[in-house]
Amino acid sequence: NIFLLRPTISLRRMSQQRGNRSRKRNATSDTKTDSNKNKKQKVDHNDNQAVPTALQLVDLTEYHCCVCKELSAGQILQCSNGCILCEACYHNLSPCKCPLCRVTMSRSQPIRCRIAERTLALRLMKCKYDGCGKQVAFGDMKQHETEECLFKPVPCKYADLGCQWMG
Repeated sequence: NIFLLRPTISLRRMSQQRGNRSRKRNATSDTKTDSNKNKKQKVDHNDNQAVPTALQLVDLTEYHCCVCKELSAGQILQCSNGCILCEACYHNLSPCKCPLCRVTMSRSQPIRCRIAERTLALRLMKCKYDGCGKQVAFGDMKQHETEECLFKPVPCKYADLGCQWMG
């Protein structure tokens, strides 16, 4: 009987210790340690920049097309093993096989990678035109660069006469 009581007592102690640890962890969760200065700072839970900052940490090389090595502005498609292809390269595949892993893909039923599409649509990117420097969500970048950007190249007013100058 004594042998049976000891594990029960130790289990109670363990559960109490775990409860104390979790309370301590919750009490200190509102602080973070700066690795350079070893000082504790308060974390602002109402910071609206937390979502874009987290998305900025996502490595974009995982979302590049495995054929053209570009980010897709349209649909992002994948093979059954998860290799990413842009829409243009997917439709240009001669035998409909993944260029990386050689698995057969269906031309009539492509597999979309919606998580990659959502991640890229929310990712903030810098405008490609010199002087602009505006950070725009990747999903809105095409509209910004074609319609809204004040620094986009404009053709010469004599382009109809053959002038090739852009500025």
